[in-house]
Amino acid sequence: SIFLASQIFAGLMVALYPNGTKVVTPYGAGVVTDGGAITPAGESVAPARLKLVEWSLADKNHPTLFTHDRNLKEFVPPITVNCDVMTSYGRGRVLELGEGGGQTKVLLTEWRLAYGSRVTCFLNKADLTYVKKKTFNETNSLEKIEAANEKREMAKRALANNDLAAADSLYTQACFFLQNTDNAELTDNHDRAAMIEAMIACKNNNAMTSLKLKRYKEAVQNSTEALLLLDAVYKQRGLKVHTNLNRMGLSDTKLFNEWRAKSVMYACKANAMLGEYVLALDLAKRGIMLTAGVDSLIPTDKAFKKLMVDCKQRIELAEKKEKKAAKAMFGGGGKKKRAANVGKGRGGDKGTPSTALNTSKAGDKAGKAALDDLLAKASKAAATPSMTTPPPPPPRSQPSDGLKGGGG
Repeated sequence: SIFLASQIFAGLMVALYPNGTKVVTPYGAGVVTDGGAITPAGESVAPARLKLVEWSLADKNHPTLFTHDRNLKEFVPPITVNCDVMTSYGRGRVLELGEGGGQTKVLLTEWRLAYGSRVTCFLNKADLTYVKKKTFNETNSLEKIEAANEKREMAKRALANNDLAAADSLYTQACFFLQNTDNAELTDNHDRAAMIEAMIACKNNNAMTSLKLKRYKEAVQNSTEALLLLDAVYKQRGLKVHTNLNRMGLSDTKLFNEWRAKSVMYACKANAMLGEYVLALDLAKRGIMLTAGVDSLIPTDKAFKKLMVDCKQRIELAEKKEKKAAKAMFGGGGKKKRAANVGKGRGGDKGTPSTALNTSKAGDKAGKAALDDLLAKASKAAATPSMTTPPPPPPRSQPSDGLKGGGG
C-alpha cells in the first residue's frame, strides 16, 4: 500500500519545465534536458537539469546546471532578417532591419490586398514579437504558394551557380507545396491563377532539370502535366482564371505558344532518349505548329524541325533493321510483322513501355479533369481528380493523334 501511494503521489507531480525548453539563466541560455519535479503542494523535490549552450568546457562538452528556480524566462531568439514576427496587423516576416534605431521592414503574410498585392509595413522593433515559423501542416494554401515561389527563386540561383541537382530538388519541393494546396481555401480567382502559374512554371523547369540529369521518364511526366494544365486553360480562355493570368502579365502568346512549346520540347527530347521515336516525331510536329509565325520562337522552331528530321531518320533505320531481320529469318517474309512493330520505340521493342504525351480525346479529358478542381468557381465545373495525375498512355495499336491539333 505504501508503494502504491508513492506511485500515485509521483504521478501527481509535474515538471518545472518541459524537456527541450530553451530558457535564460544567470549563466546564459540553457536547454532543459530534465524538467525536474514539483509536488501538488508546489514544493520542488527534484531540480531541473539544463545544458548551458553558450559555454564549452575543455572537452568541448557543455556544462550542466541544476536548479529549483521556477521563474526562468523562456529564451526568445533575437529578431533577424527572414524570421517570423507578430505585429499589430497580424503575422509577418522581417525583410530588413532598421539601422541605428530605424524602423524594421516587415512583409505581412496572413492577408493581401486585391489581385494578390502584398502589404509591407515599417514598424518599430520594440513593437514586434518573435514567433516560431509554421510547420508544413500549419501553413494555409496561400502560404504554400508563397513557399513554392521562394523555392523557385532559390532554384534559379542554384541554376546560375550550375548546381543542377540542387535546382532539380528545389523545383520538386515547390511542386510538392503546390500539389498540397486546398482549393477550398483559394476563394479568389487571382489566387487560383497564381497557383496555376507557379505549377506550370515549376513543372516545366523540373522537366528541364530532369532531362539534363538524364531522368527521362520524370522529364516526360513533368512536361506532360505542365502541358495538360496549359491545354486545359486554353480550352477555358476568356474565363476568370485565364483573365487573371493575363492580368499577371502572361500574354496568350507566352502561355499558349512559348510555354506550351517548352513542354512539348522537353517531352519530345525525353521520348527520343527513351527510344520512342514515333511519339517524339508527333511531338516535334506539334511543336512546329505552336512556334509557326511567332518571331520570338524562331530558334525553337528550327530546333523542332531538326528533331523531326532526326526522328524520321531513326524510324527509317528501325524499318531497315526490321526488314533485314525479317528477310534473314523468313526469307523475305514478315511484312505484316514488320509493319506492326515499326515505331514502337527502339526498333519495335515490345518491352519498352509508352510514356508518350497523350493529348487525344482521352488526354484532353484528363487535362480538363486535372484543372477542373482549380477552376471550379471560375468555370462552374464539377470537382475532379488531382491535377497532377498523368494522362493514361495511348494504346499501342492506336498511336495518339492528339499531338497534331490544339496548337496555340
